[in-house]
Amino acid sequence: MIKGLTASGQMLSIQHIDDKAILARFLTQKWGHDGVVVMGKVWSSKDLNIVAAYDETEQMLAIAGWVIKGDTLLLASIDSIFERKGVASVLIDAIVEHARSLGAKRVRAVVTNDNFEAMRFYQRRNFRFTALYVNAADAYRAIFQDTPKTGYYGIPIRDTLELELIL
Repeated sequence: MIKGLTASGQMLSIQHIDDKAILARFLTQKWGHDGVVVMGKVWSSKDLNIVAAYDETEQMLAIAGWVIKGDTLLLASIDSIFERKGVASVLIDAIVEHARSLGAKRVRAVVTNDNFEAMRFYQRRNFRFTALYVNAADAYRAIFQDTPKTGYYGIPIRDTLELELIL
């Protein structure tokens, strides 16, 4: 178990989770299905390593799923229950440190074109844009028909952007 402190001084414990059903329930509740598309591949919770952030009462505050492909840690999902409280920051820091310990050379994440909060989040942590996948959301909709057509701020969801942190 790893400990981390949020910007507001809240102590969190970061724990690896073996029970894949926890992420499956979370993804299904949030997105309607137990699957994410990252780098053109569909990943279910069964395929992912899972890590979560808990407060001192053992309430889960954030959860992430990731997988190692070659020398890259692909971040498939990261969700915080309480946004802008520093919880996801502690979680991503733990994931980056774990990637380093595994010998990974980079961490990659993918966001949709409407998700300015995610773009801001990753860029503030030194991730850089490395690719734009035009019309990628249409490919997602072919797999997951319930993928929304409109996202944050009423922006049509069409493309995805890849961000990368070189370790």
